[in-house]
Amino acid sequence: MLRRGQELENYINGLIFELEALGIHGHKNNALRTIKGYTLRGEPFDYEIFMPDKIHVFDAKECSAKNLRWPLSGFNDPSSRFNKQLSALLMCSQNEHVKAYFLVWFKQSNQFICFTPQQVYHALFDGRTYLLPLAGSKWSLPLDLNIMKGK
Repeated sequence: MLRRGQELENYINGLIFELEALGIHGHKNNALRTIKGYTLRGEPFDYEIFMPDKIHVFDAKECSAKNLRWPLSGFNDPSSRFNKQLSALLMCSQNEHVKAYFLVWFKQSNQFICFTPQQVYHALFDGRTYLLPLAGSKWSLPLDLNIMKGK
């Protein structure tokens, strides 16, 4: 049995492997964390991919909910790792050469959706407890890879 998130990580790691063959570097961050998941050192988000036009920095999330609602409850605690991820991605998004986002795999519909840190921040500020796929945008990285490979 795979641990939660492992299936999505395996998929992303496969994309990174294919990108590396094209001379594009990407990696999964391995921050030093406590047993409860608090980041002590390193970036709190999962991935960095150095595409020719932008640096993609993102945290990958799986959503298994049948109603396709990505819950935001973990972001409410200011000391949570989710809140630290949001803060770091908001900071990164201020750089014009960086594309920062939360990548959410909605397993029930097999959709890979990106939510900007600003979308998450505003949803929390508005008191919303979840985001739906329609609020985000389709993840373009797999398509970009296929174009680069000439498919």
